[in-house]
Amino acid sequence: MLAKEAQPSMTFFDIGAIIYYASIIPWEFPDFSVDHCLSQLTQLDQLIQNDGSVTTKEDRFILVTRKM
Repeated sequence: MLAKEAQPSMTFFDIGAIIYYASIIPWEFPDFSVDHCLSQLTQLDQLIQNDGSVTTKEDRFILVTRKM
């Protein structure tokens, strides 16, 4: 059996990258649309403009088992 966990960081330097990321992983952002999330995206864009980037933490794990 294999079981591992990781919490990598992900840094975004522009709002376009966040929009692209949210649009390609629908299981993390169900029903994502720019129109629906415009106010939150505007806030994130302002943070990026002020701080240069936004960093998130990801939770990842893998579990591999075999039937005996």
